[in-house]
Amino acid sequence: MKKTHVFAIFIITALSISLIVPSAWAGSRHRRHRDMIRGAAIGIGAFMIGQAIHDRSHRDRSHRDRGRRRPAAYCPPVRQYAPSPPRQIGHWETHRVWVPPTYQRVWNPGHYNQRNCWVPGSWIQVVDQPGYWDEQQEWVAVR
Repeated sequence: MKKTHVFAIFIITALSISLIVPSAWAGSRHRRHRDMIRGAAIGIGAFMIGQAIHDRSHRDRSHRDRGRRRPAAYCPPVRQYAPSPPRQIGHWETHRVWVPPTYQRVWNPGHYNQRNCWVPGSWIQVVDQPGYWDEQQEWVAVR
């Protein structure tokens, strides 16, 4: 809680108690008004001293914070859009391109051939994907 809230709660509590509790009159009748004026003067003096202490503590706090930088107000960034590229005049051309086959290296284990001769094992290349024709498009700009 802030000090001002605590101070306000204290003042409200003190006033509530003073209004609820019945006053006790002691002494003679002619001194009552004089005592009431003294009590009011003491209350006003206490209020003034308390207010001075509160203002002094608040001023000291603001003096301490004076050297600190306060955060600047938030400003959203200015959006800058890149200009669109210049329009080019031209057309697309289609070309046929041969894509060569890909091979995979595979181990061929030793075996007997059709003439019943032993053939030792070796690495051979087997077609993984066959070659094919592909169509590629290319932009041709007109100058």
